Amino acid sequence: MSRPLSVMILMAAMVAGAAWYAPPQGKVTQIAVMLPLATYHTLAQRGEAEVDSTGHPRSVVRVIEDLAAR
Repeated sequence: MSRPLSVMILMAAMVAGAAWYAPPQGKVTQIAVMLPLATYHTLAQRGEAEVDSTGHPRSVVRVIEDLAAR
């Protein structure tokens, strides 16, 4: 067997092994939500009351994500 072919076979085996050992990727789903204005303002006020690690108020999206994670 020629040396370049051996190297290609070895590289293919390494890539296949790495793909087999790699953890599966989590699925990410994006959704759109229609909220009444009063609910949006309530969530916005809640985000302003609770700041994130950088000291900025949390967005409505972040508040909803935190509520969904509970």
